[in-house]
Amino acid sequence: MKRAIRVSALAVGIMFALLAGNLTYIQAVDPDHLADNPLNPRGRLERYSIKRGSILAGTGADQIEIARSVPNDGRLKYRREYPNGPLYATVTGYLSPNMGSSGLERRFDSTLQGTDPGSFWRNVNDWLGGNDRRGDNVITTIEPQLQQTAFEALGNQKGAVVALDPRNGDILAMVSNPTWDPNTLVGSDGNAVQEAWNALNEDPQNPRLNRATSELYPPGSTFKVVTASEFLEKGGTLDSSFRDPPSVQLPGSSARIGNSGRSTCAGGSSITLRQALVVSCNTT
Repeated sequence: MKRAIRVSALAVGIMFALLAGNLTYIQAVDPDHLADNPLNPRGRLERYSIKRGSILAGTGADQIEIARSVPNDGRLKYRREYPNGPLYATVTGYLSPNMGSSGLERRFDSTLQGTDPGSFWRNVNDWLGGNDRRGDNVITTIEPQLQQTAFEALGNQKGAVVALDPRNGDILAMVSNPTWDPNTLVGSDGNAVQEAWNALNEDPQNPRLNRATSELYPPGSTFKVVTASEFLEKGGTLDSSFRDPPSVQLPGSSARIGNSGRSTCAGGSSITLRQALVVSCNTT
């Protein structure tokens, strides 16, 4: 009898040890496994209890919010809102409780959410002061007036417009068309969000595709900058002169390349590299 009791006690002890070890692993070693599980609503509720930082465009008095957090009526304390959503969808992306995130919302998630290491002491001060946790703002280099101009210039054409500051590479405008409204994915009505998501994915125009950063295009005339740079590095100048035929045979090939309209670029005499870049002359 005593032996049976000892065996039973040992088995129970082993089971308690295994249970304690498993709980320790879940709590201390791999807590994110359950916390990040999409079926666990606690992480979502905690995430949307924080007032996420805004995404801003412009400077000074012209600075505007292109993404912000606003109070929500449902279980989630806050939700995202995108003023002029279709105009800035290419820049902001979206943050949806049901559909994840994209764009700057994903790229700078820890900053906007206030979980970046740089926000640690600010969070401590908020906690000690009894203030609600909050995220940090992200300031873009987008110029609102230039973004609007690019949007209107593109009109109904399918494609993209990007304006860069050549001095530092800042993106001043970035538009992709057809566009869409990220506000359709951030509501509390899960059925409505799902319908909007399905409609976007089934649209043959693929409006969620950022044609400025994620589409494949032939380099076209933009490659002329590469060949011109190589020529300048080899000792050429912008005033170097070239022949101006309507077409030329490519070296090492039987193919010919011609100019737009099958004509010359400067009347058929000669043309400088500077002129050729201005008029985008293929043969030069």
